[in-house]
Amino acid sequence: MTQREQYEKYYALPGAKYPESQRIVLAAADAYDAAEAAGGINQDQLRILTDAVSHPSSRVWGNIISQMRLAVSRWKEVQDALEHLMNHPKSHVRFAALCSLSKDHPSDFVERLIKVGLKDKSSKVRWKAADKANSCNCGALLPDIETALNSETNLNARKAIQFDYLFLRDGHIVRDKGGEKVNISIRLQGGGTVISVSRSEYEERGVERIVADYHASRQASRP
Repeated sequence: MTQREQYEKYYALPGAKYPESQRIVLAAADAYDAAEAAGGINQDQLRILTDAVSHPSSRVWGNIISQMRLAVSRWKEVQDALEHLMNHPKSHVRFAALCSLSKDHPSDFVERLIKVGLKDKSSKVRWKAADKANSCNCGALLPDIETALNSETNLNARKAIQFDYLFLRDGHIVRDKGGEKVNISIRLQGGGTVISVSRSEYEERGVERIVADYHASRQASRP
């Protein structure tokens, strides 16, 4: 199925319609499909993709992220363009560029862009950089994230960066509100989950053993 076919199928679903946003997204899908058919991306196709991911409306850039991730995986020119967008004057463009990163992309490329994002002047971009370091499993960036955390002045960004730092460093976060149950967020490949244990189990067994047993049970249940 081509990118256009996928988006047309999505836009055919019930819901509000935004013709101009859809036009831009479909034009980007056509550019991607043409580049794939040709075995390489030209400057016009690259411009259409980067203009779409730079669009101020989330109805455009939010819908183009999955396509950008594929394009980054396929063509070095897209990687270079995405890296260039990290210097864009608009923070929403830098944010969208970070959203376009994937754990499947070259690690040196991903880490380079995240390092730039962690030092960004926008707290939203700094938070997204830490979030991407976590989701892309960039353990090598823990010192950089710690530095960003220690210097963060925005309270909401600081909380978000701290979560990603601890989740990436430890693989789990304990959420103890003092009740009968203790919640533990556990890092998984490509995401995470939350389990709830009794306070007595938490105190008797400890978080490390509980988390290790959870991973072992998941592994044992796989075919």
